[in-house]
This record gives sequence, structure tokens and C-alpha cells, in this order.
Amino acid sequence: MSEQRRNPQRRAADKRTALRSLSILADIDDEQLAQLSSVVERHQVPANEWLFHAGDLSDAIYIVDSGRFAAITADGQVIGEMAAGQSIG
Repeated sequence: MSEQRRNPQRRAADKRTALRSLSILADIDDEQLAQLSSVVERHQVPANEWLFHAGDLSDAIYIVDSGRFAAITADGQVIGEMAAGQSIG
């Protein structure tokens, strides 16, 4: 069993740390951060898989925790790249 599954306090602290690192959330207070982190869900996206496609309706913001994501056009051109600490969506 992974450490994150065994230790919910560590998982919650990791969520708050990831959220606090985003410049768009720099001004929220600790209570707001705790509320937001309580609804954050962690998703793993395997290499070379799509997170979403251009034109998809967006109902979420994604935070890159590790690795990189590329923004790729329908014809395969890379037009942007997001790394750890950046948000998508």
C-alpha cells in the first residue's frame, strides 16, 4: 500500500502544498485553502494519454504535480507545454 493511501493527513497536506504553489491561489487564506483541498481529486494520467481535447467543455482545473503535459493541435503540432506547479484547464 502506498504511503499516500496509508496517511490521509499527508495526502491532505500534499494537496494544500500543490494548491498553494499556484499563483492564481496565492491570495486565498488558510480556511479557503482547506475547503478547496477537501474537494480536490488526484488523477494519474499515463504517458501519451489525452487529458482532454480542444473544444471539450471544461468543468475542472488540473494541476501538474509531476511530469509534463503538451498542448498539441489536431495535426500534431506542439503549441505549449505545462510542467509541475502549472495549471491546465
